[in-house]
Amino acid sequence: MPHGGSDPGHFEEDRRRFAQLYDISLRRIVLIPNGVDADEIRPAGFEERRQARQLLNLGDEPAFVFFGSAHPPNVKAAEFILEDVAPGIPEALFLIAGAVCSKIKSEPPPNARLLGMVDEEHRRLLFQGPDAALNPMFSGSGTNLKMFDYMSAGMPVVCTPTGGRGIPIVSGRDAIVAGPEEFSSAVRDLMRNRDMSDALGRNARALVEKRFHWKNLARDM
Repeated sequence: MPHGGSDPGHFEEDRRRFAQLYDISLRRIVLIPNGVDADEIRPAGFEERRQARQLLNLGDEPAFVFFGSAHPPNVKAAEFILEDVAPGIPEALFLIAGAVCSKIKSEPPPNARLLGMVDEEHRRLLFQGPDAALNPMFSGSGTNLKMFDYMSAGMPVVCTPTGGRGIPIVSGRDAIVAGPEEFSSAVRDLMRNRDMSDALGRNARALVEKRFHWKNLARDM
């Protein structure tokens, strides 16, 4: 059973509930976390990134991306980016991709683009071209699979505690974890510190390879 929680106590609680419900031994229940195909989504090289930025029509300004379905927590996260983050950082570009765009009612600021649904090729470019990814989630349950995609691509990520749930992130090492009040400041800090950005991307990729690569999860199961 794939599990999205981060608290080991929750794991054991679920195991006990399943064992009681189906009258089976705890030893027959194996908990496997969600994951990603880290062989398919890989960090871009210099030339790949240059080409991706060109194809995405990105200039020299820092670019941040958020992917989301039309699920209400994603809509709230996208609106937070458009209304609270982007207007205060006019020197950066904010890209919103996915079905979430169809649910946004407000007019995006000049430094934001609503890309809507994208095909696989465009999705790949959005893992390669932007400088970082955002995941300001405030509600929901389980792990956010987009986090694994971002991290597998070697992208530095700024997320809320809810956005990083289910992943043993150390803030400042694997990603930047910030609440709504500090989120914009965290984005600015990342934008201004290339060394930190590069280190976050490397560490995020290493964490995914070690702990959340489907190949390794399947072997362990």
